[in-house]
Amino acid sequence: MLRKKCCWWGKIIALGVIIPWLNSGSSVQAESEFVCVSNLEKEVQEIIHRPEWNRSRWGILVRTLDGEETIYNLEGEKYFLPASSLKLLTTAAAIQGLGSDFRIATPVYVTGSAPRLERLVIVGKGDPSLTSDHLRGLARELKQQGINHINELILVDNYFNDSEINPTWEWSDLYFYYAVGVNSLILDENRVILTIIPQEVGETAQLQWSNPNTFKQWRVDNQVLSVTDQDRARISLDGLWAKSELRIEGEISTESQPLVYYLAIANPSNYFLESLSRILLVENIQVSHKTLTSDSVENLGTRFTELLSPPLETLIVKVNQESNNLYAEAIAKILQQESTQTLQEILTELGVESSSYQMADASGLSRHNLVSPEALVQVLTLMAQLSVYRESLPQPGQGTLRHRLADQQLQAKTGYLSGVSSLSGYLTPKDYQPIVFSIMINQSEQSGRALQEAIDEIIILLSRLRRC
Repeated sequence: MLRKKCCWWGKIIALGVIIPWLNSGSSVQAESEFVCVSNLEKEVQEIIHRPEWNRSRWGILVRTLDGEETIYNLEGEKYFLPASSLKLLTTAAAIQGLGSDFRIATPVYVTGSAPRLERLVIVGKGDPSLTSDHLRGLARELKQQGINHINELILVDNYFNDSEINPTWEWSDLYFYYAVGVNSLILDENRVILTIIPQEVGETAQLQWSNPNTFKQWRVDNQVLSVTDQDRARISLDGLWAKSELRIEGEISTESQPLVYYLAIANPSNYFLESLSRILLVENIQVSHKTLTSDSVENLGTRFTELLSPPLETLIVKVNQESNNLYAEAIAKILQQESTQTLQEILTELGVESSSYQMADASGLSRHNLVSPEALVQVLTLMAQLSVYRESLPQPGQGTLRHRLADQQLQAKTGYLSGVSSLSGYLTPKDYQPIVFSIMINQSEQSGRALQEAIDEIIILLSRLRRC
């Protein structure tokens, strides 16, 4: 299997690794009897004090949704690594700062007239939802206007003025789709599909890229050998990111199905430029000169059209249900550009205590993030009446809760890094009033399955709450 730690459930599935515990549903079974509120502490302690958790650290805070009663508190004010539960803070601030109807508009300008344009200029605005299909639509629109030649194609990549890569992310993550660069010209989520196909015994496996332009960006050293053993599929990916070197090593059985990996695009802005050039050529629109610039362009020309994203309320579903890191990071950067307040200022104005969290990124991938269960319970409580926010969270059977906690009346954000697991959200017990909760496990050597099942056990306890 891939010798790489995991960051969230989607990574494991997308990398083609079969993890049974993600497909079988939770093994935790709900008991028929209720749990008295007065006995909840004892019941939770029996779970978290099992021998397997001796080296782990738990943070748990449970309150009634009306904020009137704290039902359980274990280090709720202390800092923990939140993993993707951090996205609860990011999306709350985005809704407050931008509004749920906000759309990202990527403007397209032209100079000249059909059949020859002097210039076509696209000014990137960091839209994470832009795909090659959008560019195909633009090319068809140009063709319908009688355009068959563009003298100069200019892409402006200066909307975000900070680093594409968060400096606190781990270098080994940067090759993968969940840690892609966040630039002003995002296309196809800045990721590419690599398929490793076994060949005859003793031969090097074939590498197949979903887009040939991305392959050209890497210096690839393919050391994957085709072998006879059906149980052998040991692949590792690493290299030297700064030099765009990618080393792929290991073995794949000749009887194996091709292995699929979602990788980061090394130079996403250049990928946008090359992809658009190729799409224009398919429509028989010739481009004489191509320019990618971080400088402002004077005399942009006449606005021809704009590429619009879905509304923010749709984008945050991608963030919270699918736990998409790129969307979270891009939205936070857009908020920084479009709002007069910082993300932290917006959260403070909302009512979240500023000392209850420290954000190093917007997605939760960084291990420099520090968040208390108190911070997450606060933001969940404050945003509870906003349906756009609550409905962006997965329920059992959806997104990252697809195989967890069936039949529970639950809306919650998951989080996972190696050694870290979290779940924070809303729960409506059958015989008790609605509650809001945050559960975090840090510093654990246990498997992802064990972490998940322990949290699910606690959720089932909470679902059986009753006043006695």
